[in-house]
Amino acid sequence: MTIGAVDAFSEAWRRLLGEPPNAAAPPLPAEARARLDELIGSALAHDLLDAGGNDAAASANAIRARQSLLLNRLTRHRQLECLEQLAAAGVEVVAMKGFATAHTLYQDPDLRVTGDLDILVRRAQAATAARLFLERGFRVATDIELSRWGFISEASFLPIVSADGIANIDIHVEPDCYPLHRGLETDAVFAAARAIQVSGLALRIPAPEHGFLIAVSNATKERFSRDTIKSLLDAARLLRRGFDWGDVARRARRARLGRPLAATLSLLVELGLRADLAPPELARLPGALARFELRRILRDVEAMFPHEPGMIEKSRRELLLTAEPETVLYRAWFRLRGLVQPHTGDPRQLLNAS
Repeated sequence: MTIGAVDAFSEAWRRLLGEPPNAAAPPLPAEARARLDELIGSALAHDLLDAGGNDAAASANAIRARQSLLLNRLTRHRQLECLEQLAAAGVEVVAMKGFATAHTLYQDPDLRVTGDLDILVRRAQAATAARLFLERGFRVATDIELSRWGFISEASFLPIVSADGIANIDIHVEPDCYPLHRGLETDAVFAAARAIQVSGLALRIPAPEHGFLIAVSNATKERFSRDTIKSLLDAARLLRRGFDWGDVARRARRARLGRPLAATLSLLVELGLRADLAPPELARLPGALARFELRRILRDVEAMFPHEPGMIEKSRRELLLTAEPETVLYRAWFRLRGLVQPHTGDPRQLLNAS
């Protein structure tokens, strides 16, 4: 990789994380820019990286960005319709992850690709939420390729997808899979949720501290692979808002997320986030091997994920950085159990149990 390319990647990450731009840095190499468009959407990539550009490449990026923005807008409005239907049915919901951050952390919510609509409901209302959509012609996304041990989340279910494929609903009964809900319970998320208005609809989203912990959980359970970049960008923006670090630290300790939290904060700082936004006592990595592994991850992330890490690489990341030992053992047990009796994650099971 040339010096110019290194400067381009560093500058791209500075802008992605919200740091002031450096106009002298070269643009991202075309291959890396194409990967970034795929990972975060052309609309957001164009908004963050193409300011002031007027060459042929910038014009092509602008066309793709416009198409991406329109698709994001269509998806978001369909998701709003789903939230309206839930409210009309009396289902209490906290809208999480992409939908929540799109409406609070980005200058235009349609810049942020939302993908699934992640909703947190109380367990007693999960069947009502699932039935609401299934009776309206939604289908369960059973075509998702599962691992040999089945669906691995005990906090949510397979997505429920509209007939036209535009709206994907991910029903959660816990904020995220093990171990997060040991320190961040559903009732706590509901109790601290913030109220926002979107197109005249009253909605609730997680408190900043809780949204940040959910982003950390998402990034580290995927072991900083390609699917984590949006969680990293959300986490960086939440850090700029400021919040109660005491609450974050207490919940991270209870959830056995101390090491994943340190890894996420350290990675963001290495990528260009202002160091004073991350408390040093929470960003301290546990030993030389963990720091060496972070450097490996940094090269991959900084270059816009040129490859998907293999099983050995993912296992090494998990053991050294993205999970506490107790969590590693729990996940291993969960997978072994799944080899004998795979968990389907099918939300239609909620209807049978209600």
